[in-house]
Amino acid sequence: MPLWADSNLWANSIEETVARLNGQLESSTETASSYRIRSANVFGIKPEMLKILGKNGQVADVLIMFANKGDTLGMKPARGNYPSMKEYKRAKKEFTEREKQLTKTIKAQNDQVESSLKALLGNYEKQRFGEGKKTREWVKTWRWSSHAILLSEQKDDSLCLRIMPLCRADNRGKTQRVSDEDKKAEVKTRVVHRDNGDVIVTNIPMVDQGRKGYCVPSTWARYLQYMGIQVDEYVLANAAQTQKGGGTRSDKMLAAVAPIVKKNRRAIKTVKARVTLNLVARYINKGLPLMWSMYSVGPFKGYGRPADRMGEQSPEAWKKALKKDRKAAKKLKIMPNRGHTCMIIGYNPKTDEIATSDSWGMRHAEKWYTVEEVQAVSKDKLFVVTW
Repeated sequence: MPLWADSNLWANSIEETVARLNGQLESSTETASSYRIRSANVFGIKPEMLKILGKNGQVADVLIMFANKGDTLGMKPARGNYPSMKEYKRAKKEFTEREKQLTKTIKAQNDQVESSLKALLGNYEKQRFGEGKKTREWVKTWRWSSHAILLSEQKDDSLCLRIMPLCRADNRGKTQRVSDEDKKAEVKTRVVHRDNGDVIVTNIPMVDQGRKGYCVPSTWARYLQYMGIQVDEYVLANAAQTQKGGGTRSDKMLAAVAPIVKKNRRAIKTVKARVTLNLVARYINKGLPLMWSMYSVGPFKGYGRPADRMGEQSPEAWKKALKKDRKAAKKLKIMPNRGHTCMIIGYNPKTDEIATSDSWGMRHAEKWYTVEEVQAVSKDKLFVVTW
């Protein structure tokens, strides 16, 4: 795999590096970017996911996920997703077989990667890596030139290879903290006011959860990265004991992320209230998105309405055009097995709309719904990372 062009990966342009690897853009903000590498071979193994992260135009990190309970297993089959009982049973059997083999697969791949790295770089050092009690991992570390190569085997959960600058590894992956005042000023600059009345938080990193039930860890990873706290969805999924086949309890995720947030002198505020424009505006105006628990039914299963939804219409005309959708929202039926977590990232007081963002790729980064639609599917439980 042509990852290195020379002996210092961190001096390389992110665009030139991903061009060599045929990477596809996953996320782009003013200062950071990430790319997925779809076809790669690492020590004779095809990774489940390979991501290259950039900062200020240069390579910053490499994340290589081998076998893991998310990508390897996928979503646990649900009867409603299959046209016949026969197909459902076959999918369920295949899932069960993958689940039975997962621990063995992780162990076999770990042995293969470890022996390959030993042959190249000698023996490893063992160290603890990461912030927070539940998100720290034991890793095997090799050092070469300005690079640290960290192999993390989490039994029954995942096998991960991370490549990062030596300084980050020596600092155990701790985030370089930004002061409260600087961070408050920074996130306020992320709020955009559009001529049509939209007020929206921008520059939120995208994490595409793919075909696995990682909406909670992926969305929390996006939010924490937006707040300057570096952590990925796989670490959070392991720490919060995300189930094989998908599903994460919010209390377990809070227990996992709270220590990281506290170490960075931030706080998590729980808001139990009906979602209204005034409630949303209170936080969006400060540049703070809201983690939102809801049911993904009706219009929320698709792409929603895009940012350019009004076309040439005025906000007043668009508001009238939404009348039938507001009326239809009253007929939306809650489905307990369709629980979902995403972010609320904006609002429009002229049209009574709310914007959300899902961890399903850039096409889902900004989607608009009427207040009535949001209220119809809401669990009325939100979280905000604040001071």
